[in-house]
Amino acid sequence: MNTYTPQPLDTSAVTLPPTLTALMEKLAENTHDVWAVTRIAEGWTYGPNRDDAKQHTCLVPYGRPARERRGLRPPHRGRDAEGDRGVVKQNC
Repeated sequence: MNTYTPQPLDTSAVTLPPTLTALMEKLAENTHDVWAVTRIAEGWTYGPNRDDAKQHTCLVPYGRPARERRGLRPPHRGRDAEGDRGVVKQNC
């Protein structure tokens, strides 16, 4: 069996232009909303802790100020940024 060795692009020197950053933010918000709609349809509600009672701390509007005050990054933002830097690096 072959061993898998991930080889991600080095995007440490890539800077995203402001227009792309704004688009990323909208896409991240949409990803959060799609996730939230699915969880709510499955019976999940907001709760102070994620638990087996189907409560989740992230069932709040994207970028909610309370999340920021607690030092939490809105979900999905980091994954999107890395992927977008990879696209820019490849000149796509």
